[in-house]
Amino acid sequence: MRKRNVGAYIKAIKEATHKLNSDYTLGGFLGVYEWRKPVNENIENHENPKDYKFMTPNSSSYTPLITKTMKENSIRLLEQMKTIFNLDINQREQSISHNVLRLSDHEIISRGTVGFTRPLFIATDGSYDPEMNIARASIVIVEPDIDDHDQGEEWVNRKARSLLIRTYELPKSYGLESTTIISAEVVGLILASLTIPKAISNVIITDSNVAKATITKCMNLHELTPRNLIRNVGHHISNYLVNLMITCTCDWKDIPIIEMVDWATTVLKSWSTQREDNQGQQERAKFNKDMWTDLGRNFIMKIYSHQDIQKEQCPNVFCTSANEIADMAAKITQHIDMSWRDGSQI
Repeated sequence: MRKRNVGAYIKAIKEATHKLNSDYTLGGFLGVYEWRKPVNENIENHENPKDYKFMTPNSSSYTPLITKTMKENSIRLLEQMKTIFNLDINQREQSISHNVLRLSDHEIISRGTVGFTRPLFIATDGSYDPEMNIARASIVIVEPDIDDHDQGEEWVNRKARSLLIRTYELPKSYGLESTTIISAEVVGLILASLTIPKAISNVIITDSNVAKATITKCMNLHELTPRNLIRNVGHHISNYLVNLMITCTCDWKDIPIIEMVDWATTVLKSWSTQREDNQGQQERAKFNKDMWTDLGRNFIMKIYSHQDIQKEQCPNVFCTSANEIADMAAKITQHIDMSWRDGSQI
């Protein structure tokens, strides 16, 4: 009888350990693909799936320690994810991917912030295919198309230029919660949070009201009771994603670079003032003061996707085109050769 009990205990321990490792593997965002702008801009093509590099081979998955608490393991997992995804302002070495020399982290940040004078613009998007039950998330860091002969802010009426794209196909579920379009939108924000450098202010562009509301509530937890947190933030999203979002944004209220924050505040106020009475031009032409939020060091703005290209874009071409690139990147994932997951293409 005792031998049988020992055998059952050993089996249960093995199953529990396997489940623990599996959960942390799923939560570690294995399967992110990245595109970086080539140094030679004449060969840029972010619409070619073969130009995307696999970032997170299985060897990079986090192995939880059974001697640590869930909170300690989750913090260690997050630190490992930041090591993989976070852009390093001091990393100046250009990388080679698919025999093409590509921008370094420092060059991406410098170009995106126009020489460290403005915040970084990063667009996020999520998609869900109900027939295939596949959810995808993507982000894109963009730079303004500024001409030497510009007299003012002409760049807002030109398409954004992509510097870095990351795209990810979500697992079918996190724990007992199946992935949905809401999960994909939130994962896009988390991926953006893991990517952006801490020392830089950022403007996050999303076309999702839920994503904007979720991140805003995560930044103001002191206003929520545990019950409100579950009902208003965790509804249709796994607890893991909610907790990861809260942890990722916990330092967003740190002291920012004042010049960047002032610039973003002035520009967003200007855009929202110009567009408040613009609804008559097209149904989706709207951008008012309620569609952007100051989150301390960073900002988030909600725009309408798929606007009529024959009419004036709202708030401008720069923002809507950045959103289009993020939307396109999520669709590219389905065309990527999944045999690359062994990391051999790096």
